[in-house]
Amino acid sequence: MKAFPRAVTWVAAAVVCLSPPLEAAEPDSVPRALTVHRLNGETVRIDGRLNEPAWRAAPAATGFTQRDPADGSPASLRTEVRVLVGADALYVGVRAYDNEPEAIVGRLARRDGFMDSDAIHLYFDSFHDHRTSFEFAVTPRGSIRDALYSNDRPWGDDSWDPVWQVETSVDDEGWVAEFRIPFTQLRFDRTQTTWGFQVQREVQRKSENDYWAPMSKDDAGFASLFGDLQGLIDLPSPGRLEVRPYVVAGGRRRPEGTGSVYAPATSFDGDAGVDLKYGLSSDFTLDLALNPDFGQVEADPAVVNLSAYESYFPERRPFFVEGGNYFNQGSYGGQLFYSRRIGRPPQGWASPPDGGTVEIPEASTIVSAAKITGKTAGGLGIGMLSAVTTGESGRMRDSLGTVVGSERVQPWVHHFAGRAEQDIGSGQNTIGTFVTALNRFDGADDFGLRRAAYAGMVDGNHRWSRNTFGVEWRIAASHIRGTEDVMLRAQQSSLRYYQRPDADHLSIDSSRTSLTGYTMMVEGGK
Repeated sequence: MKAFPRAVTWVAAAVVCLSPPLEAAEPDSVPRALTVHRLNGETVRIDGRLNEPAWRAAPAATGFTQRDPADGSPASLRTEVRVLVGADALYVGVRAYDNEPEAIVGRLARRDGFMDSDAIHLYFDSFHDHRTSFEFAVTPRGSIRDALYSNDRPWGDDSWDPVWQVETSVDDEGWVAEFRIPFTQLRFDRTQTTWGFQVQREVQRKSENDYWAPMSKDDAGFASLFGDLQGLIDLPSPGRLEVRPYVVAGGRRRPEGTGSVYAPATSFDGDAGVDLKYGLSSDFTLDLALNPDFGQVEADPAVVNLSAYESYFPERRPFFVEGGNYFNQGSYGGQLFYSRRIGRPPQGWASPPDGGTVEIPEASTIVSAAKITGKTAGGLGIGMLSAVTTGESGRMRDSLGTVVGSERVQPWVHHFAGRAEQDIGSGQNTIGTFVTALNRFDGADDFGLRRAAYAGMVDGNHRWSRNTFGVEWRIAASHIRGTEDVMLRAQQSSLRYYQRPDADHLSIDSSRTSLTGYTMMVEGGK
């Protein structure tokens, strides 16, 4: 594509002409507000019963509004919410009144599973940027959910699993949920004394959804509709240091004369590594991993992919999950960075000996990885990730199953991703940039792999009239390098089809050693 599409040009011109200036974003109406109660040496026992004096002293948030089934109507059941601030944690007590306590629906479910029952959801916009939030939810039976929300969208990433505590109880007046959320599990700016706050209550038998800060079906956005949690002064700067070392060992043996020659009669394996998390400040976190152990990570479902496109699976590995919202930035037509490619199965191959086999590792070993994520007081979000995967070799076995040598099937690879995004006008407007890089070493040409791949993007969004109108734009480019044979296959692959007869602007060049492309997108809507 050599020229900027004329249609996009006209759309961009219309956006510039019709949008008010960034400084003219209309302020929202005054949100609901709740003031926290500070614990002065008092203790709170998390037992699902709000019987400590501090709960009675704290002001209560009430006056919930329905979203379903009668949008905008008062909630049919009363709910009271109180928030306490301790030396190392937030405490939230919720009294969900119910005149039919025997009809309360409380189901057991796996963590982050679909609850399909009564539930209480807490949401904290701890940066008060009106775009991001943390969710903590529980059912009357104690099943929990936690998730991260970003970009003012009403769907979250539930692969985030912080450490927190909640207990529930059911009595003659309804049910109670008592939360303890350590400051070490949240990210926040200590100079920000007001957070965004939202409470949602589900009443299953009535198909009712109630919110403390009204959230109508006609409203756009999510975190931008929260109320205010006030009085968060002198919050601690928690010293977050988590070290998770591991050592694993295993063995395998089969009786002589049975089984397959594809596996040795006896084998032993061992490994060791460490994950480290350190809070640089209350709003920035450093993650380090040396030979991380992903052996307990949830397995992917089996798929048969008959399309021309890669299968995408959710990220479950702890190192990549936290702060993942900084890197989950897509471009029009695809995702710019996919963390599951780091540590994926080797991309090379080896020829087995006559009548023998080759054992190729199931994944590439991540030798080391580092990540910094956080957000400044001025609204600048930053995420940087660097990871190195080692070269891998396949073990060669002869027809009797005896190891006769090894052959390299994967070069060393370095991965990098960096994101910076600036909030403008209380989250109503943002502008950001995103870059990724991949470099292969020592033998990429031998495996027919690309030596390097780079991508970059600038993007932004602008909303006004209380999120009634919005515009989002992105400009992204990519660049890959390799031998002439590698670039010829890239041009002819099913992802590009440069040889297709309807693409007059494309032509195959067998002498290329690099390819560059770009994409542009502008979306606007009401």
